[in-house]
Amino acid sequence: MPFPLAALAYFAPTLLGGLFGQHDPARERERKLMELFSQANINRLTNSQFNQFLGSPAYAGGLSQIAAGTNSLTNSLNRSLGARGLTTSGIGAIASPLASSRAGGQMSQLTSAGYSDALARAMELLKGQAGALGSTPIA
Repeated sequence: MPFPLAALAYFAPTLLGGLFGQHDPARERERKLMELFSQANINRLTNSQFNQFLGSPAYAGGLSQIAAGTNSLTNSLNRSLGARGLTTSGIGAIASPLASSRAGGQMSQLTSAGYSDALARAMELLKGQAGALGSTPIA
């Protein structure tokens, strides 16, 4: 079969499918990809992955380490301030709460990193599903 005739035979369903009410595989794949990569689907899958992270032993362990580190820092700071007689001073009044606030910052970093990882995992899963639709691989 000459090249132009082969190309016409290959693209005929795409080019003429709508005229005759035929199923167009390229258009169907495009519709599925649009559905797959819709913002609602990305959010759903990311939230699912993130909830798995929040229930994981790694997250619980991270929170425990943050709490232990903050307690250690606060105790060490209070001992040091007490040894110098600064516990009731202005420095003592602000240093202890500042040490405790460190935990909040670390917890939010842990949670943020977990969400970023969940989004990355969700996108990898979606790329795999898109690749399974056939034809062109999704980069």
